[in-house]
Amino acid sequence: TNQALALTLQASAFSDPDGDGHASSAWVIKRGSDNTIAFDSGNDSVNKTSITVPAGVLSYSATYSWSVHYTDANGAQGLKLLSTMAGGTGLFQLFIDNADGLPLDTNRVANIDIFGTTNLAIGSSGWIKLTNPAILTNGRLFLEDPESAGTPQHFFRVEERP
Repeated sequence: TNQALALTLQASAFSDPDGDGHASSAWVIKRGSDNTIAFDSGNDSVNKTSITVPAGVLSYSATYSWSVHYTDANGAQGLKLLSTMAGGTGLFQLFIDNADGLPLDTNRVANIDIFGTTNLAIGSSGWIKLTNPAILTNGRLFLEDPESAGTPQHFFRVEERP
């Protein structure tokens, strides 16, 4: 809400546990009012870590959430991260799903770390591991980040250890 209609989404650099290259990213923007898809880039091999939202997609006085998921050079997809603002609270909410649509389980969740930063320009030293616990509900992780309240932008990164 109250963001410029010409918006660029930016995600963190691709990292693959077995060293495969970054083949593509899929960017999705959903309207907060009804959760319908306002924009879906499909598998984009050009806009891998940032994308400018096309004109006419966003409307003033509307709330949106967005997600991006990466595909490696072998076609494998990892976790999908959806970030949204909690209505009126100023807190960022994260929803972490398996990109293939299968539910997450407690064994897999034990190997997932969530990091946050407010400045991508300072590099890897700016990422802080979030210590507040994510909650596994209905096969997806949910995290509300109280440390992000009052921050105009906040970036999140999810890492899954082998």
